[in-house]
Amino acid sequence: MENSLILHALVSWKILSYFIVFIGMMIEGDFILFAAAFLTRQGFFNLGIMSVIIFAGVVLGDLIWYELGFKINKWPKIPYLSLKLNHLINDIDYHIAAKPFFVILISKFTYGFHHIVLARVGAKKMPMKKFMFIEFLSAIIWMIVVGGLGYIAQASFAAFKHYLR
Repeated sequence: MENSLILHALVSWKILSYFIVFIGMMIEGDFILFAAAFLTRQGFFNLGIMSVIIFAGVVLGDLIWYELGFKINKWPKIPYLSLKLNHLINDIDYHIAAKPFFVILISKFTYGFHHIVLARVGAKKMPMKKFMFIEFLSAIIWMIVVGGLGYIAQASFAAFKHYLR
C-alpha cells in the first residue's frame, strides 16, 4: 500500500469498494473480476464477501441484458448492414437453439459479444427458469477461471515483486 492513493481509498472505504465492484460487474466484468481477485488475494477484500458481491453483480447484469432483449426483440434495420446483420443473427439463433449453455458460457469469455448474446437469448424468449440455470452455471465457471487467473497472478506477482523495483 506504499504511495498509492487508490489502494488507501480501497482500505478506507471498503463498503464503497464492494459497491463499485458490484456495479462494475454489471457493466464490464472481465477486468473488474480479475482486479478484484488480484486485490482479494493481496488481502484488501474478504474472499467470501467478494465472491457473493461478484456473483450477484454478474447475475443481475446478465438478467438486465436478458430482460432488455425480451422486451425489445426488434433489431434495428440498417440498409447496408441488413444482410450481414441478419446472417450474424441467424447464426447466433442457430447456436442458441442447439447449445444454449455453451453459447452463453463461451460468450462470457468473448469480450464485447456477451451482452449481445444475452439480449438475443431474451429476444428468442428462452424460459426464465432455463436461462437462470444456465446463467448460474456459466457465471460460476467464468468466475472460477477469470477470478482464479487474477488470484494466481497476484501470487506470482508477489514472488517477482522484488525484481520490479
